[in-house]
Amino acid sequence: MRISIFHPTARVGSYPPSLPRGWHHAHDAMLQSCDHPENIEYILSIHHSRWSDTIALDAATSLSHWGKGYAIINPGADTNVSQINFSISHCESPILMGIMDDLFPPPHWDTILLNLFGSDLNKEQVFQFSTCSPADPILFVHGALTRSYYQRYGYLLWPEYEGMFADNEFTAQLERDHVLTRRFDIVFEHVHPAFNKAQTDSVYNKHWDSHYRGKEIFERRRAKGFPASPLPGESVHA
Repeated sequence: MRISIFHPTARVGSYPPSLPRGWHHAHDAMLQSCDHPENIEYILSIHHSRWSDTIALDAATSLSHWGKGYAIINPGADTNVSQINFSISHCESPILMGIMDDLFPPPHWDTILLNLFGSDLNKEQVFQFSTCSPADPILFVHGALTRSYYQRYGYLLWPEYEGMFADNEFTAQLERDHVLTRRFDIVFEHVHPAFNKAQTDSVYNKHWDSHYRGKEIFERRRAKGFPASPLPGESVHA
């Protein structure tokens, strides 16, 4: 497989009015917009507290159209960052890209990625895409990276975060490492309540509830230069 997609979700079983098909809406859009699904590894991450035989069967059926598609059970913390880090750790391809329940791709997204990264997939590269968010110019909201860059740290987002401000640190890290290329001509639309494109739900609310703790973590780590390894006495888990 040339590309791995990691898709963390908390919307399984019963779906909220904001996303009445849960994770299926974004997943199906990814499938329909893909030129060669047979070349894609697609990983859906579900927290153990939401796992059931019914959900497992639903995921197995939906994910069977990819070259390699499967759901994994996250045994860790029930947070967005934990879900992201757990799912990306299972990716095996040289090109890695996350997707969320409310993020939708352009046509031919897989061909776009392959052309973008070129032939040297051992090079540390990160590309940022537009999400139609006003934060795009200053904050890394969505993009793709080479597995080689992920392996430099062994995590995508600093594990102490729950959700909010993890992307602030990641943006600062990318700029420090000089690996980031912004390609805002490539659009993955973020259909999010903050942009009046969707209704809020319990998943969004839980993410927003992590704001104050996330800000405290971010300010503390920024003062220390965002170290890649924990300092003495410092926890790395949310």
